Amino acid sequence: MNPKKIYLSRFRRAIPFAFPNKRGLTRQVNQMLDDYLEFVPDATLDQMMADLGKPEDTAQSYLQDNEQDKVRHVRRKYIGIAAIIIAVLVFAFGAFFIDMYYNWPAFIIEEPAIEITETTDNLN
Repeated sequence: MNPKKIYLSRFRRAIPFAFPNKRGLTRQVNQMLDDYLEFVPDATLDQMMADLGKPEDTAQSYLQDNEQDKVRHVRRKYIGIAAIIIAVLVFAFGAFFIDMYYNWPAFIIEEPAIEITETTDNLN
């Protein structure tokens, strides 16, 4: 198998699945390997690892360099989740108060406090 493909495959496996811009990092390493293979066209995998470092070590250095991307991605994710929760709560409270506004009279039992009756007594 092609040593470049093996190196890239091991690099991709060393980066976490949900890491933001994983494709961009893979493209950078692919370009780095292409540049390397221009100077050493018959390089083996062992020679590539000796000159460039292990794919896992390369992935770790890229992860450390791009840690801010991870922090921004996680922050944006939590802000989105918080916005959804707030929207659902606002909708629930709004629906509750609208329901109470239109249906509140049904809960009130109306009875007169004093019952006034007409009398036919003669006052004379």
